[in-house]
Amino acid sequence: MANRGHPAPLMVHEGEVTVLEPREPSLPLGLGDLAGPDVPVDEFAWPPGATLVLFTDGIIEARDRSGVFFDPVPPLTGPLPPDPGAVLDAMLAALSRHTEELEDDAAALAVTHVPVGSAGRAPSAAPQAGGL
Repeated sequence: MANRGHPAPLMVHEGEVTVLEPREPSLPLGLGDLAGPDVPVDEFAWPPGATLVLFTDGIIEARDRSGVFFDPVPPLTGPLPPDPGAVLDAMLAALSRHTEELEDDAAALAVTHVPVGSAGRAPSAAPQAGGL
């Protein structure tokens, strides 16, 4: 994984959430030339059934009436089906409860590792449209 300035992705698996923090921070896209041509790359295990959740800072910078930032980890912790749509639904429902209105653009993507041969399907990502 190469992270170029977005929040660290989350891996949701068996009721737990792991934040996939890069070992070495990297400059955001557009500023990378200031640091040279090498981009730090980290490798993480992605077990079957685990869902990778990627999102922009508009998600974690959403605030409630008290000014508290949204934390996507709690709504993704606990039993969730290994399904990208269900994982995004859980996060977006919690985000909607947390804030009345997003003040920044926001995007989220979830992809579940489905092994080849599992229920006759190949690894896939379910495209999801949401009301971000």
